[in-house]
Amino acid sequence: MAALESIHLINFQSHTNSVLKFHKGVNVITGPSDQGKSSIIRALRWVLYNQPKGGDIIHYGQSHCSVTVTLDDGTSVTRERRRNSNRYVIEKDGERNEYSSVSSEILKIVQGVLKITPVFLDKDQKPEINIARQLEPPFLLSGTGSLRAKAIGTIVGVHFIDAASRSVSGNIKELSSKLNYKDEELKNLNEQLTAYQELNNQKIKTEKANNAYLKVENKITKYINLKIKREKLYKINDEINALSLTLKQTKNIKPALELIEEVKSLQSRYILLKDISRKLNYTNQEIDKLNSLLQNTEFLNDGIKKIESADLKLEKLTSIIKSKSKLNNINKNLKACNIVLSNTSNLPASIEKISVIQTLNEKLTNYKRYHNQLSSINKDISLNINNRIDKGLESQLIHRINIIEDKIKKLDKLKDCMKNIRTIETRRKNGAKYISELNLKYNSLINKLNSKIENLNKCPICEQEIPQSHKHVLLDRWKGEM
Repeated sequence: MAALESIHLINFQSHTNSVLKFHKGVNVITGPSDQGKSSIIRALRWVLYNQPKGGDIIHYGQSHCSVTVTLDDGTSVTRERRRNSNRYVIEKDGERNEYSSVSSEILKIVQGVLKITPVFLDKDQKPEINIARQLEPPFLLSGTGSLRAKAIGTIVGVHFIDAASRSVSGNIKELSSKLNYKDEELKNLNEQLTAYQELNNQKIKTEKANNAYLKVENKITKYINLKIKREKLYKINDEINALSLTLKQTKNIKPALELIEEVKSLQSRYILLKDISRKLNYTNQEIDKLNSLLQNTEFLNDGIKKIESADLKLEKLTSIIKSKSKLNNINKNLKACNIVLSNTSNLPASIEKISVIQTLNEKLTNYKRYHNQLSSINKDISLNINNRIDKGLESQLIHRINIIEDKIKKLDKLKDCMKNIRTIETRRKNGAKYISELNLKYNSLINKLNSKIENLNKCPICEQEIPQSHKHVLLDRWKGEM
């Protein structure tokens, strides 16, 4: 089994760089006071049990510390502490494993490698039998008899037998209680069954009663059917008697039927005459309406004549528009002819084309006359549409209304933005007020800390005197940690 060989402390409390070799068996660390003996025990417990916690273990003026425990088989466990890191490094059998955090699982791994663990006696007693601190009494010798028995039993393994015995006793007690409960329940059920001893006889009687009931029910059904048939028979007899009486009373019915037919014929003629009278009244009403309409349309012929005149003018306007289009084409052709004539002034054929040009000029004169007529007709049309709505003005009004609506929407958005800006400004003022309060509290704490550092002469950890020149460095360091 491997044993501790050495421990190496770097910047751990009062040790800047110390190496301590161990011997097999019991090792006792002796020496004057305030030389770092307790720091060695703290270093071992820091590696094994993460005790003590915090950053006060680092040597004054340094930024990190480390403790390395080495076994005689070459295995080593190193724990390093810096301002921003806290890790374990385990080197075993040529392999190096790093753990960047400290947890209960990591501590179990470290204790398993070093084979040093506290002994669990109960939930309140977990002695560290491998390490004895200063002024601590010898293990077991100062304890009570029950404690010594419990410790020896735990080391030997008797506690497993005790736990198994307690578990078996508890199970036996629980099973005995369940057995007694089941026996009592069985006894109660047997007592309840005595009330049902005559159940079979009652079942036979019930079956006989059911059979008798079914027979009676069948007979009742047959009786009801016979009763219904009897009532139907009575009704049929009554109908036969009524029909016989009716036949006796209708021996002389033929003359009455002829009279009924004559009445029906007269009734149909009356309905026909009534319909003709209704149609005649409707026709007279329509004639009156037409006469009234003729009186209201005495000047209809004049209107028709005006419409016909307007149609003629429209036809003329259409022909003039077509003539104008032709005139434009002739003007284009005339320009082309002029260009041709200017280019062919010395040709004999130009004489023949002059006559053509004269003809075109005559047509141009006619087309100008038609154009003047078209202008006059357009004036007449413009006079007839004076009562129409100015569409351009209407479109301008609609455009202005749309612009006003867009501006109203933008104004609403600006109001929402101003509301949000006021809310943000209120939050900013509250935040500034809160920051100023924090600054006041921070300055108060710094002043208190400064006064305590000024009154501090020795380090509370390593008990070394603190020079006056290093007090402001210590204050700056604690400010950074705050």
